[in-house]
Amino acid sequence: TESRVAIEVELTRKSSSRLKKIVTDLSVDYDRVLYFAAARPYPTLAELAAESPLGNIAVHPYPLDTADVTALRLTSA
Repeated sequence: TESRVAIEVELTRKSSSRLKKIVTDLSVDYDRVLYFAAARPYPTLAELAAESPLGNIAVHPYPLDTADVTALRLTSA
């Protein structure tokens, strides 16, 4: 079966309530949500991903370094 995957890049921090709505909507609309987040929005996104009842959100640091790319390849198979 095909899965629907949302890929988001978050470079700036939005308000927590706005980001929560976006993350919640994406997690309901897609089978998997991949976030790549800069340093400022990363902690909030990681917290929202951990709290997601569907457990379909992954947050990765942006920009990626070589170790991150290797880990991403291993977990996306």
